[in-house]
Amino acid sequence: LAIVFAFLLNYFPVSSPTFKFFNTVVIANLSLMVFNLVPLPPLDGSKLLYALWPANAVQALATLERYSFLVLIIFIFYGAKFLSPIIAWLYVLIT
Repeated sequence: LAIVFAFLLNYFPVSSPTFKFFNTVVIANLSLMVFNLVPLPPLDGSKLLYALWPANAVQALATLERYSFLVLIIFIFYGAKFLSPIIAWLYVLIT
């Protein structure tokens, strides 16, 4: 969805309300994508991590999964600022 709206951004002047709306849609979708790929157990990034790591490491991560909601809340407050450079790089890449 971010790629489609980024493609449509090229057809509107920068000062138009449609451009601002499409720009917001692109940033929101990129933010959701990057946040969802963080390798914390309730998010999809942890499933990718479980698929790539060896079985003994996956078992160790599975024991930590019971604290995942607390870790996720802490990450939202203190670690989300590390995601903004990735989001900005992806924005420049697709627009």
